[in-house]
Amino acid sequence: MSSIWMFITYKAVDKILKGDIEGHNKWMIRSYCFTLSGVTLRIMTPLGISLFGFDYQTNFIVTAYAPWLLNMVIAEVILFVNNKKTHESQTSLI
Repeated sequence: MSSIWMFITYKAVDKILKGDIEGHNKWMIRSYCFTLSGVTLRIMTPLGISLFGFDYQTNFIVTAYAPWLLNMVIAEVILFVNNKKTHESQTSLI
């Protein structure tokens, strides 16, 4: 997980060094969401047991992967919505 996190952040740094501001912004959103997966893990851990009734073993497995997958989906949704808004605003200018 740390390797993926470093790679995502490296891509953001690489984009800004090449002058690609839009690409940098996209990769930074991904990096922020991946960074916050630790917070999501701490929120999901007690919820898995109390809300969903998972036993300890199942909860451990689910909360090992679900937070970063959920946060990556959130990042891509943010990027999709931002891209759609940008596209709509450019279309209305034409």
